[in-house]
Amino acid sequence: MVLDVTVSRDDRFIVTCDRDEKIRVSLSRSPYNIQSFCLGHQQFVSALLSPSGGPHTLLSGSGDGTVCVWDMETGRRLQTVDLREQCRPTEEERLTVSRLCSSPDGGHVAVLCERLKEIQLLSLEQTEGGAVLSPHSHLPLSHCPLDLSFDPSGRLWVLLNCAESPLLVYGHAQGSWEQLDALSPDLSRVSPAFKTFWDAADESQRSSSRLEHLYVETYDNVSEYMKKKQQRLEQQSHKRSREHSREPKQTNKPKKTKAEANGS
Repeated sequence: MVLDVTVSRDDRFIVTCDRDEKIRVSLSRSPYNIQSFCLGHQQFVSALLSPSGGPHTLLSGSGDGTVCVWDMETGRRLQTVDLREQCRPTEEERLTVSRLCSSPDGGHVAVLCERLKEIQLLSLEQTEGGAVLSPHSHLPLSHCPLDLSFDPSGRLWVLLNCAESPLLVYGHAQGSWEQLDALSPDLSRVSPAFKTFWDAADESQRSSSRLEHLYVETYDNVSEYMKKKQQRLEQQSHKRSREHSREPKQTNKPKKTKAEANGS
């Protein structure tokens, strides 16, 4: 099941990811020719990003709560960022990356996770050894985010699952991200037009849990089997004990001689 697709910045490669924890890099002119596989995620790969700045740099997000940096030409993994170290979910909570988006200059990457009321922002730096991600900041939200995107000027637009105020805009200045005023010209212009589409959309389309069913569950069948087997053995042992207790006791009588048996 293919979950996302992207194209390298130089248009050489088409990249797809799927439920089977696999990323495949194919040649764009002949997609049946596979250039490389990027392997290492522990759950389905749900998001791909080819950021600006590095033509063969690939970012991937997964249901295992990590973002990985790859060299798509060789399939080599350069870095793994565990988002659970930043937001620290409980043991019961799963951190599912659903969207990756980079700023126009490629310097920042915004990460959206299902059911998480915040946006993770990472810094992306291109080095001689490849791209390097580092934690930058996080934006706490009042509702679960549904989607996000950078505009050409580098502002981050966030779509919330909230009918009253579905759109937020953040700008980057002096090393930090700040929410813009709700009365800003662009937001005031877009919000009324967007509200028309929001009212027409079905509520099920605004679900903040689209990927939950993709997790591969593991079941411990062995322990359950051994438990039932032990119960059967105990029942059989108990049954034999009851049958044995019902049998008449045999007395040790002297054996008859041959003559006695013949009536002599």
